[in-house]
Amino acid sequence: TINEGGVTATTGNKVTYHANYENSTETEIQYFTENTATIENLFTRQYYTFKGWYTDATSETDGAITEVSTTTDLYAHWEPNTFTLNSLSEQTLTYGTAMQDITLSKLLPENAVTNCGTITFSVSGDLPAGLTCENGVISGTPKTVNTTGTTVTITATAANTSTATQTATFTIAPAEPALAFGQTNGYEITYGEQAASIQATSDNSSGTVSYAYYTNQECTTGQTSTQPTDAGS
Repeated sequence: TINEGGVTATTGNKVTYHANYENSTETEIQYFTENTATIENLFTRQYYTFKGWYTDATSETDGAITEVSTTTDLYAHWEPNTFTLNSLSEQTLTYGTAMQDITLSKLLPENAVTNCGTITFSVSGDLPAGLTCENGVISGTPKTVNTTGTTVTITATAANTSTATQTATFTIAPAEPALAFGQTNGYEITYGEQAASIQATSDNSSGTVSYAYYTNQECTTGQTSTQPTDAGS
């Protein structure tokens, strides 16, 4: 009710306020006997901000109402609280090496969940092969080299339907090949004789094997065999 000079009015023009949101049946009725009455916000809605009173439950064509002069039904309109995402620095990863997990909730500013409700995450665009996003965490081990970078979009969606987006770029650098030799106890070569071919392989496919034979002071790179030019070890 609206108090007039200390007297509670229970007759006259009636204003019925409707909270007007899903699963809410809240209403408030007030009476006024003067020519006009100034209306006020009577309700709160978690994760939303009151936008104004309207004569229609969905349309805002007639604009918000601040005064009434006759019996009226008014409907609260609400707008969801919003939030943003902090930026994510470019991620430089290494082929074949597990990345450090990225927990996307750490991109949220303080009070985002308090103001907007539970927030979930999704990623659009293709993450580099070997990486996944599950339960708001990006993790995995890169399976391809990509030195130019791959950019994806992170979307956060709150319980009150508000959303925020941010981009993330992943660059995958090649790993340093780890060499494995066909003979593990070393090779012996003889001065003046052709050396046997030395087999070297990499334990990953992100690089090309390149190796050298050292013959005292000389070094020949990228050859599969060479002949010592000087006696020595």
